[in-house]
Amino acid sequence: MKPTRVEADPARRFALVAVALLLVAGWPAASLAQVPPLTANVAQTRDLSRGSTQSPTGFFEERHSYPGRVGEQVTFRVRTAGFSPQLRVSYRPSSHHVPVVLCGEAQDPGDGGGARISAVLPLNVDYILTVSSSVPGAVGPYTVVVERHGFARVAPGGRSVPRCPTPAVSAGADSIPASARRIALRRGPPEQGQLDSTDTRAGHETHIDVYTYRGRKGEDVAFTVNSSAFDPSLRVVRDPGNGAPLQEVGRDEGKGAGYRARVSVALPADGEYTIVVSSVLPGVSGAYSIQATRRY
Repeated sequence: MKPTRVEADPARRFALVAVALLLVAGWPAASLAQVPPLTANVAQTRDLSRGSTQSPTGFFEERHSYPGRVGEQVTFRVRTAGFSPQLRVSYRPSSHHVPVVLCGEAQDPGDGGGARISAVLPLNVDYILTVSSSVPGAVGPYTVVVERHGFARVAPGGRSVPRCPTPAVSAGADSIPASARRIALRRGPPEQGQLDSTDTRAGHETHIDVYTYRGRKGEDVAFTVNSSAFDPSLRVVRDPGNGAPLQEVGRDEGKGAGYRARVSVALPADGEYTIVVSSVLPGVSGAYSIQATRRY
């Protein structure tokens, strides 16, 4: 008997091919279909459980999507009390590309049970957040949110090279470029400044302005930066001399303080202090004011 040829239903055949391609590319379509897309500034509470997707190395994973827009300044954030989380953000430049990791895996060492990634989004695409634990097999509830800070100017066509931004103030104290112009700062009324493309860059494409302040040992002083254009970061360091590394006196990365950063300190020694102003997100520009006042 001549074997009968059975034609597969075109829709079914298309679905099978699509699933195969997604599996090859590592794109978890099934888990994403069950989770509503994230909305800016609206938190979702989910569970990392033994029913979650499990990697070959034993880590459980949950995934979320966020419909991002080019130039959007965001912080992807995960909080949990039950385990130490890891966060990865990825996206597809177009339908025929495999996923590109935007910022790699990130933990927030200052947040205990938290992880965060700040970025200026490079394209109008869906961004995929992968939440996992730092210990294989760990599970528990978590909250995920995309905090929108505003929009940055981005060249037409988007950012050609994805960046994994780290605020300049998070880098080591010796990361201040020697070429940076120093501006003298004195106690008194606010002075006006501007972060723009002509400023020195440090860290991951972050513009910085550098000020100097001559202080006395034991002097109580507060350095404050305010801006309506960007979320500022502020760091104060001193050179102890004798070739020793720069000493960090204080820093404020502007978390939870709106568009303001402030360092209040009793100066540890006589001499010149260096104040570094930058933005929490890379490539951001705008006007700001800086002021040194007596701390009360």
